[in-house]
Order: sequence, then C-alpha cells, then structure tokens
Amino acid sequence: PCLEDPCHTTVERLLAHVNGAVKLGPGKVVADLGAAYGGTARLFARSHGCRVHCIEISEKENEDNARVTEAEKMQDLIAIHPESFCETSLPNASVDAVYSIDSLLHAGPKRGDVFAEVARILKPGGAFVYADIMQADLLPEEGMPLLTRVLERLKLIRLGTVASDRVLAAQHGLVAEAFHDHSTNVAAHYGTIRQRLMEKRSQFSDAFVERMSAGLEAWVAASKGGMLVWGFTVMRKPN
Repeated sequence: PCLEDPCHTTVERLLAHVNGAVKLGPGKVVADLGAAYGGTARLFARSHGCRVHCIEISEKENEDNARVTEAEKMQDLIAIHPESFCETSLPNASVDAVYSIDSLLHAGPKRGDVFAEVARILKPGGAFVYADIMQADLLPEEGMPLLTRVLERLKLIRLGTVASDRVLAAQHGLVAEAFHDHSTNVAAHYGTIRQRLMEKRSQFSDAFVERMSAGLEAWVAASKGGMLVWGFTVMRKPN
C-alpha cells in the first residue's frame, strides 16, 4: 500500500526488488502468486521480456487477464494457471523468480504450503520477493482489540510475521536476505481510501458506506497502534 499511487508505486518497487535479486531479461521465467487481473505480470513481461506464469484461482480475474493479454498480444510471454498458489502445476526448479503482492495472507493456516511450493518451483539461486500485510512480531497487549477487528474481517485467526516467515522459509530450504519495511504506508493507504469513499458516498448505499468505512478504520487503527507490518521480503533458494 502506498499513499500517492498504491498499485503503480508498489508494483514499481516490487519490480526493482525482483530485478535486483535476479537480473530479469528475455529467457528468464517468473511466477506471480495471486496474479489477479495480470497487470503486474504484463508489466514484468513488457519491461524485461521475461515469461510470467500467472497463478490465480479466481475464474473472473483469469478471464479478464486472458482478454487483456490477448488484446495486448502478449500470449507468448504470459501463461495463466487457474489454480491455487499452494499447489501449482509448474515443474520442479522451473522458475528464476517468484513474486507476490498482498496475496499470501489469504493462504491462512496453509501459509507454510506456499513456502514449500516456492522452494519446489524455484531454480537454485532463484529469488522469492513478496509484499504482504503481517502482524507485528511483538504485539502490545493494549492493541490486541485493534488487531482482532482486522482478523475478524479477514476471517483469520492470525497473520504471518516477519519472524515466522523466516522460520517457514528455513524449514523449506529458503534463506531470508532482507525485509524492506514500509509499514507506515498501511495507515496512509487505507486512510486515503476511506477519504475517497466519503467524498463519493452519495454514489453508494448508506449500508455499504458504513460497512466499508468501519473496515477501513479498523486497518488504520491497527496500523497506527503498531499491530501491523508491511514491506518487501526478499528470500533466496541457495545454489
């Protein structure tokens, strides 16, 4: 999440981190976990000529991705896989890099399966770069009600943490190299969305505005209360 241009700025930062970890270019193969409509994948392919495997379980998003990819004549560089990123059809050691933006949290208790799958499909020396909203490693007791509001909306018991992700990574042979912290952007991002919602509230029902506003306020409060962490994690599969 970024204040000025959430999608574009986040994707540009992600691209820079992936390219820094694994020099992208024609011939490189990348996997996008939770590819959604494929915008990030097309940017990677367009910018560096690499082939991107879009892993996405949503039928609607895959259909839209296929339509835009065909319209932009990028079928040779974009492959769409309608499947879970916890268990993909990609061959062992077949990709140079794996990336994901704000998708891993949806794995819930199967988060460890994601790391196992990443370790399986990465080539030796390949990198895993992701951004994901996580809970802080140390949670202030007074802030627990704030985190609970967020977890209830996500229908989760807990989120991942920087420390627990490093443990999961190590269990599957991945090495954590860096965490680039941008946690302050969470409150700014959701606060801006709420502001825009209130400016356009006449276009929506009162019930919708109240429900969305309460959810956005929960994210802002949890972030300001030090309960949430967000940034870019870089991991690697050793040679």
